[in-house]
Amino acid sequence: MKKRVIVKIGGSFITDKKQPESLQEDRVRTIAREIVAAVGSGKVSLLLTHGAGSYGHIAAKEYQAQNGSHPHFGWQAFYQIRQDMTKMNLRILQLCAEEGLFPITVQPSAIAMARNGKLSFMDTRNIRFLLDSDQIPLIHGDIVLDEKLDFTIASTEDQIQKLSDYIFFHRIVLISDVPGVFDAEGKVIREINRTNFSQIIDHLGGSAGLDVTGGMRSKVEQIFRLVQDNPATQAFIIAGDLEPGMIARTIAGDACPGTLLRY
Repeated sequence: MKKRVIVKIGGSFITDKKQPESLQEDRVRTIAREIVAAVGSGKVSLLLTHGAGSYGHIAAKEYQAQNGSHPHFGWQAFYQIRQDMTKMNLRILQLCAEEGLFPITVQPSAIAMARNGKLSFMDTRNIRFLLDSDQIPLIHGDIVLDEKLDFTIASTEDQIQKLSDYIFFHRIVLISDVPGVFDAEGKVIREINRTNFSQIIDHLGGSAGLDVTGGMRSKVEQIFRLVQDNPATQAFIIAGDLEPGMIARTIAGDACPGTLLRY
């Protein structure tokens, strides 16, 4: 039986968060080739996600979108971020297609709802159908409607965590601009689990670039909560510039670079 795997391409890896619309296309192509190899192994059924990077985070910061509709800006953030993410996602789809990968976008703002800044619901029927049809659904960081705030930001980690309420995934692979989670001395922590999580989380910081969703600390906290709630799930935070083939092997479950998170 194929293992269900989520692959998240970090916005910090494929864009420069300090420069608007700075998609690093060669990196997208590299990851696409690795995913083609992983899927070709016949071992995995894959959901692809990507962060907002310099497309979504800059506008989100400018319009304070995390807090919902603004007294001055109104709903302008919703329109701008939706436009930015559509542009980013379309170019990623084009680059993937040129490398023989054909994911199908399921727009998060159309299937998700939040309440007071926290995702409360995702309609996963389309995602389930695509997975069962041996296709690759793709979701991304987005702005979503919020019952209290009008709208809010839903990071890919927010969505992955909520998806796990509805669909079981064996493995989560987060592709980053760093080789894993660093300890206080700057060394990669090989494993985070229930025995060392509380000590590790205290020294983690934010993001090197602009990130309205909290940086590395927030990501580790969210993913650890997910594996805590789903002890059979393992997550890996790995670098996007590993030697050729290593990302594919990690996705397929044949390699363990970077930081492993498990309960």
